[in-house]
Amino acid sequence: MRNIAVLYHDRYIEKILKAKDNNELFKDLEVAKDWYIKSFNLGDGQSAYHLGLLYEKNYGDMNEAEKWFGEGAKLNNLYAKAKFGRTLVDKKDIDGGVQMLNETAEKGLVMGQTFLGEFNENLKDYEKAVKYYSDAAQKNRGFYSHVAQYRLKELDANDDIPDGKNIEDIKELY
Repeated sequence: MRNIAVLYHDRYIEKILKAKDNNELFKDLEVAKDWYIKSFNLGDGQSAYHLGLLYEKNYGDMNEAEKWFGEGAKLNNLYAKAKFGRTLVDKKDIDGGVQMLNETAEKGLVMGQTFLGEFNENLKDYEKAVKYYSDAAQKNRGFYSHVAQYRLKELDANDDIPDGKNIEDIKELY
């Protein structure tokens, strides 16, 4: 069911690129949403994560996105946990959010590692920020690895890399 939803969601994205008929665009998005919900109702946490993304990116409804990320987190989907953890941190539920982010980072999820890097960078705890960014950056795969590589490059440019930390190998990846 989730795969059917992904097909309609991808079809929606393709149509956006051609964008001629907004009514036609949203038909595919609604079909995708319906299939994601059916799949979620059968216990699929990844579908809840996709619903969160759909609401976040396609509808711009952050409340509904947060709800679905939370549902995915309850079903132990790491991607949903990372997004929900970040949302909790942004809403000042620091303990709950960081706990979720730590869980995803410990399991090697690049997204969670990058979000923890951002969190620690904002606290100006550059030692921890570099640790989490480095973990994510060294995997060198996907969007969040590249974000981590970029953040490390920026920290280095601002002389915020703690003494004794060498990130030259990571800067080469970027």
